[in-house]
Amino acid sequence: MAKSTEVTALDSGIVTKSNYRGNVQAIPVTIASTGAGSHTVSAVLPQEARVVYANLTPSGGDVDIGYAGALTAVKTGASSACEFAGNVDVGGKVLLATTDATASVSGVILISTNE
Repeated sequence: MAKSTEVTALDSGIVTKSNYRGNVQAIPVTIASTGAGSHTVSAVLPQEARVVYANLTPSGGDVDIGYAGALTAVKTGASSACEFAGNVDVGGKVLLATTDATASVSGVILISTNE
């Protein structure tokens, strides 16, 4: 039987908690109606923190999720709402939600950590 990449790495002893069975924490996101641009939605995240799920919905336009220097590193919201399920390393970074229009944004971002 085949194993997932994560379980194969776990069997080899090379996985930290943030990659497999880490502690999941929710970052609620509420941005009042404001102009287009980047909006800070987290403090500096712990080392090896990983975004495992995100769902942000703007009242208009699109919203991207990322960090300074890589505004779409987590997900680009090509069709209004921005939903992501995966595994993106954001350790030591501050998450940003970037809108392309005047809008309010609400949703949640889940991160997995070693904490």
